[in-house]
Amino acid sequence: MKKNDPWPWPADTQLERARRIAASYRTALLSVAPDLCAQLDAKAVELGQGWVKPLETDIADLDEMLSAEQIAGILFVEPRTVRMWGYRGHIERLDDDGKPRYRLRDVLDYQARTRLERTA
Repeated sequence: MKKNDPWPWPADTQLERARRIAASYRTALLSVAPDLCAQLDAKAVELGQGWVKPLETDIADLDEMLSAEQIAGILFVEPRTVRMWGYRGHIERLDDDGKPRYRLRDVLDYQARTRLERTA
């Protein structure tokens, strides 16, 4: 990004910027045409773009142990991405009755660290 860039989140990639802007338009549409917004949300999800719609889950416990599929659904990444983070040691992989689980806090911390490294 440019040195004097006014963007308030300097670690954002171009994709993250686009998603933030899309989210602001979605919020505006929701306030004036909730039914239309719901239709567009449904179509986006149908097309595999669930990131458009804010999470409808209440995540109160960041220390909860989740499967790669659960984390992938929350963060809109592929489950194999989560498993690879664990394999490479970026996040701790814990076993729950022989099934790999990951602490949500570890995943979010890892994502925050990688964002900070991009700005360094």
